[in-house]
Amino acid sequence: MQIICNKILVLIFFKVMDQKKKDKMITRLKESGIKITRQRKSIIESIAMQKRPFTASKLFLSLGKNIDIVTIYRNLKLLNRLGLLFSESYNGQQSFYYSDNHHHHIRCIKCGRVDCVQCFLDIEGIKGYSEIRHDLVLKGICDDCKKTYEGN
Repeated sequence: MQIICNKILVLIFFKVMDQKKKDKMITRLKESGIKITRQRKSIIESIAMQKRPFTASKLFLSLGKNIDIVTIYRNLKLLNRLGLLFSESYNGQQSFYYSDNHHHHIRCIKCGRVDCVQCFLDIEGIKGYSEIRHDLVLKGICDDCKKTYEGN
């Protein structure tokens, strides 16, 4: 019974967090004078449910192909430009993620596991530039794979 209650609490927590993400994106778009279309709202709802970095293709598939891929790319770029989504490239593929704070990801080169890594760069402290972007690709072997590798 305790396990079921814990699972329900976790589901409620994620539902509340998803709603907060969605509300933040919609509010920011409205403040920027951008219209909230039916398609844009569907894209935002799908983004809010993502728990890991995602590609435009993954988003396209999660939306049931009701929205064309070009519309998805345009909206991802818009949300990225407004600072609501972050993006990073890995193996030539661009991934996006929602976060309240900029961070990076490290990927295991064996199993593909992805973990978050805090960003320590002081971007706001750089003078004489605006709209500064940076990319950082971190790769390594996770502890689980290392144990498996060392065991052989």
